[in-house]
Amino acid sequence: MEKPPGTKLINEGPSLLRKTRWYRTRRLRLVRVARARYLRRLRETPPWQWPALFWQYRRELRAALGRITPSAGSLWLLDPLKAQ
Repeated sequence: MEKPPGTKLINEGPSLLRKTRWYRTRRLRLVRVARARYLRRLRETPPWQWPALFWQYRRELRAALGRITPSAGSLWLLDPLKAQ
């Protein structure tokens, strides 16, 4: 499919949701909580279990970030004019 130069297809680049302040603050909070939980577990476990803890942290964080979806009440955030 040919597209004019300088234009983007809809699915190119970050989605509108990821550009919103709401998404960034939500993601930041989830990352902080997951990191604090990971560091607490690190202190409580012997060093030979640390690699497994790290991969568990990665899995949990990825799952948590994948669950971020706007509620029906915050769907107005996806309005391009209000997302400025």
